[in-house]
Amino acid sequence: MKTLDARWAAYKAIHREKGQAEAQRYYREEVWPLVREAWREHPRVPEEMPSFAASIHTLGRSPEATILAILGTRAARAGGAKHP
Repeated sequence: MKTLDARWAAYKAIHREKGQAEAQRYYREEVWPLVREAWREHPRVPEEMPSFAASIHTLGRSPEATILAILGTRAARAGGAKHP
């Protein structure tokens, strides 16, 4: 987790010093992969999480919340539909 903490601190510094566009690039390339991997290995949900036949997630401008929700439910499979 130290690596993630260090990268998050770097993200905040980049945002302050170089602006949002550069910070978003850094987040996408350096921070998000670590968050995703941490949730894949150890989802931050109760161990006794019930199983679900279906789970519906809405997407906004970014898929991060949906990806973490899918990883948190320990889904064996996830799919989606394209909106016309």
